[in-house]
Amino acid sequence: MANEITLTTSIRWARSGIVLQATQTDSITQTGTAAISNVQAIGNTSEAVVFGEVTDPAYIYFKNLDATSKVYIGVVSPVTSVNAAITLEPGKADRVSTTIALWYAISETGTINLEVLAVQR
Repeated sequence: MANEITLTTSIRWARSGIVLQATQTDSITQTGTAAISNVQAIGNTSEAVVFGEVTDPAYIYFKNLDATSKVYIGVVSPVTSVNAAITLEPGKADRVSTTIALWYAISETGTINLEVLAVQR
């Protein structure tokens, strides 16, 4: 098959009648076959993000499902608010293209649920 992966990125800004907008959609043929969607409980101690059978993720989507606490995500263990590559506010999401297989997360307070979707290269 071809073009199994579709990535869409967009940003829009509007103020005082001025609108700036950009959108990019890419279709990508996957070399491997693995993908995972998971909700992982993340506590306030740095821990590895679980990607299951996806040993070499190329694209990762993270969403903080918590209503009150931030989550910090990075490639250094322990991940902290200072060295995090991504800081997700409550309810927010982000997508990364990566060549790094090991990611770590830590919640700001308590335990949060982190939605993770990873696709193998």
